[in-house]
Amino acid sequence: MIINQVGKNVRGLFSETFCYILHSMKTIHHSADGKTHVMENDGKSNVVGQYAPLIALIGVSVAAAFALLLGHGGGMMAWMHYFMGAFLCQFALVKLFNLSGFANGFAKYDLLGSKSRTYGLIYPFLELTLGLMYLSFFVPVITYIVTIFLLGFGALGVIKALHDGKDLKCACMGDILKVPLSHVTLGEDLGMAAMALIMLLSMAS
Repeated sequence: MIINQVGKNVRGLFSETFCYILHSMKTIHHSADGKTHVMENDGKSNVVGQYAPLIALIGVSVAAAFALLLGHGGGMMAWMHYFMGAFLCQFALVKLFNLSGFANGFAKYDLLGSKSRTYGLIYPFLELTLGLMYLSFFVPVITYIVTIFLLGFGALGVIKALHDGKDLKCACMGDILKVPLSHVTLGEDLGMAAMALIMLLSMAS
């Protein structure tokens, strides 16, 4: 039963993210007659461009997962393992291009990273380790639990930054690729944690 819901949950996550991006492309205009109009943003291409690196890496992860599934077989659980592995390894890689720069950006909103630079410096290695564990199917239960705590805790810092109205760049893409800290990047953390939770529950059922 749980496995059958995975596809719906994943499609729902991507649908909500896409809708948020579309919403971000609109501006509210108040005319002189007091009427409110929703208008397409002239900077639409800039908004899409801001999220292009994130969309590209997610797309590559999806494609890689299907390629591995085609070559090695398996069901939805295997696909999610491949997707999570490709996703986490890629995101760790872009952070490692400039580890110090990532730690600086991470410290601006992460609850633990703001207090411990060491955590910011080892975080990409934690992501890389998890990615490799997903790809190798190594101790999956521990992999799922660590993912839930790591990304779930990370989401708390993003939520606080958004609540405080901070205008920051998301360190999720390292210091090389610039993506705004927003509900889209929050959805990334929560979506990955949710997938790990689904796999954990699936194993327990």
